[in-house]
Amino acid sequence: EAKKRGLTTTNSVRLGSMVSAVNAGPEVSPVLTEVKSVAAGYPLRGSIRVSTPDGGEKPVAGQPAPGDVWIDERLAQRLGVKAGGQAQVGAAALNVALVFKEEPEVAGSFLTMSPKLLLNDADLARTQLVQPGTRASWRVHVAGKGSEAYETWAKSALGAGQRLDTVR
Repeated sequence: EAKKRGLTTTNSVRLGSMVSAVNAGPEVSPVLTEVKSVAAGYPLRGSIRVSTPDGGEKPVAGQPAPGDVWIDERLAQRLGVKAGGQAQVGAAALNVALVFKEEPEVAGSFLTMSPKLLLNDADLARTQLVQPGTRASWRVHVAGKGSEAYETWAKSALGAGQRLDTVR
């Protein structure tokens, strides 16, 4: 419906999982992490921010390439991994391509305070994290002129287990 109305869309799946560094010693424990699978076009608004060597920040657009993950600074520190290392996410060992400072989406859940990991939506199945009983949230992100009319339509079309979150 959003696409019919000329709005821009992308998808994400959020879930909690333990993430560890590949080849980490026994002193490095796995970390409970908010894992977010993101599709092309993420984020629709705002940008992912990375630290620069001079202490500043710069925006990064897009999504991790297949086989890569982007991790936040807290996860990098706790795992002792940097860009160029590897993270074990479920059944998949993925390359850490970027360490980010912040991402624009702040969602309220028990994982809000957890370190963050972004992966390409093409890699979600490889991780084998989505199993019966997995607590995951599937999101459709929508933006553009006319999104208010779409919001009205979406409220009337919600089914069981669905809800509409807005920037408000």
